[in-house]
Amino acid sequence: MTNEDEKQEEKETGADLFHKRVILVKAVTHGISNQRKDKTATEEVAETFGGSSTKMGKYVKNLFSPESMKPILETRKAITDCVKSCTIYPYGDSGWYVLPVKSFNIFQESISKLKELYNKTVDKFISNYDKNVEEAKKRLGSLFNEKEYPPAEEIRARFNIEIMTDTIPHGTGLDQLIEEISQEEIDDLKSRITNQNKKALEVGQKLIWGRLYDYIERIIKTLNKPDRMDSKGNKKSPIFHKTMIESLRELIPMLSKLNITDDPIMEEMRKELEKSVLMTSSVEDIRDNETKREEVKKVAKKFLTKIPK
Repeated sequence: MTNEDEKQEEKETGADLFHKRVILVKAVTHGISNQRKDKTATEEVAETFGGSSTKMGKYVKNLFSPESMKPILETRKAITDCVKSCTIYPYGDSGWYVLPVKSFNIFQESISKLKELYNKTVDKFISNYDKNVEEAKKRLGSLFNEKEYPPAEEIRARFNIEIMTDTIPHGTGLDQLIEEISQEEIDDLKSRITNQNKKALEVGQKLIWGRLYDYIERIIKTLNKPDRMDSKGNKKSPIFHKTMIESLRELIPMLSKLNITDDPIMEEMRKELEKSVLMTSSVEDIRDNETKREEVKKVAKKFLTKIPK
């Protein structure tokens, strides 16, 4: 980077720099709702207990067995988890997330694989559609309503995944506003957006540090727990779930992509973490080897104290 580039970037820091380094992404999964309110059952329950069907509550039935829908729901959750792990934080409350441009390729690759998995999962559900409908007939009895089960091809068409992208608003984008808005008002809007983006840049970096802190702190707290005793009175190590260390190990390589301010401290810590026992020790060793547990705990505490507050 030349001196001229550095001067330009310094001038833009916290304002237009933010919108250049991030984009907005949103994953929308389309499908069917497995739950349906049954008016007849609701009224019959109310009548049985001498109440009002509009005030007592409602009876909701599962159109398909939970087991048949479980793979689809699990893949949907995996898509949501992927979006959250690749992004910094939600943008508003309508499902948008802030994605560093540096993370886009990883995000795209991961989402493409999950979309493929989602389609395969849905196709499998559709291949068993007639069987699932027959199961519903037996399970629901008189509550079964054939009109609630369209042809398989119509159901398949309802399943889809949309990955939407957008840009962060920025001050320079206001230059084309309609003439009715005065230059003074445009300048005021630019100033407000600039300040918002500057704050967002700072908040985003703090949240990534916070995510790293939480993962490491959780490991330390678990390793600090006393040994437990089994039913035979034998001493056992504390319960240490595999997902606890895996969450940290998934985040560490991503730090270089999530580091939207190119913070050298974060990058240096990422390099140190990747070489540490937190990345190289097996879950079994951490769980079953007391010496290894103490080593991991000591290293984790060292990193925790280095994370900026």
